[in-house]
Amino acid sequence: MSNPSPNGLFARLRASMDGWPPQMARVARYVLDQPDTVAHQTITDLAEASQTSEATITRLVRSAGFDGFARFRLAVALELAHLAQDQPAADPIRAPIDTMAEMAIAALKETASLQADDVIERAADMLAGARRVDVFAVGNSTPIAEHMSIKLLRAGGTVLRYDDAHVSVMAASTLTPDDVAVCVSSSGATLDVIRPAEHARKGGASVIAITNQARSKLSQLADVTLVAANPEGPLTGGALPSKIGQMLIVDALLATLLERYPERLEAFERSAEAIIDRTA
Repeated sequence: MSNPSPNGLFARLRASMDGWPPQMARVARYVLDQPDTVAHQTITDLAEASQTSEATITRLVRSAGFDGFARFRLAVALELAHLAQDQPAADPIRAPIDTMAEMAIAALKETASLQADDVIERAADMLAGARRVDVFAVGNSTPIAEHMSIKLLRAGGTVLRYDDAHVSVMAASTLTPDDVAVCVSSSGATLDVIRPAEHARKGGASVIAITNQARSKLSQLADVTLVAANPEGPLTGGALPSKIGQMLIVDALLATLLERYPERLEAFERSAEAIIDRTA
């Protein structure tokens, strides 16, 4: 099936929905009412939000001319981007940076509100008791994984980080009940992060997920899921609002670890002294 141009998608939905069955029309109305949300949702999220089913959404997607939900969601994101270009900015020089700053602030506040009362503490306790911590990520999630690995290393942990798909699976298969796997994936559906999580669980290791999707394959595999705000869409992979929430989680996790385990704070202070001559 060839996919139609995204331009005019919303107009096509409005023109077609009256002739569709009630459930399909309900999905179409939701897409038209909340396209910004749909651009970041999984098919499961959209089915739940529109109070329909994944099968209904699949029928709508095909009726709209797309061969799958991923293509449809991309078309929604492209349509939004196209419409945004038609809106003149009050100050074209300041607008982009001001907008990003506002989105980042909102993402930080929302990320903080998404954490359950004890979830950070539980994750910190798991890391403190681990013989070894392996951190897995690929693509745009790699900088977050690297940031976390350095933080945990400075806190006296035995930490290994992987971003190669084959090596990740091999490493995860060697984990034991004494170890912890930290898996970072914004979508929670990245196969090269899901597979290490599966192998880690098979060996009895604990799994901590850092993701922007609370309901995902990765969260189902995890013992603890830390959810950041602003899920990434097809056009926003690696965008600041989604990554800054993950960064907040990592730093909050480290701060909790140092507060609850004084010996980790001592190790962190020693690591600071070790590089003092490199930062003067």
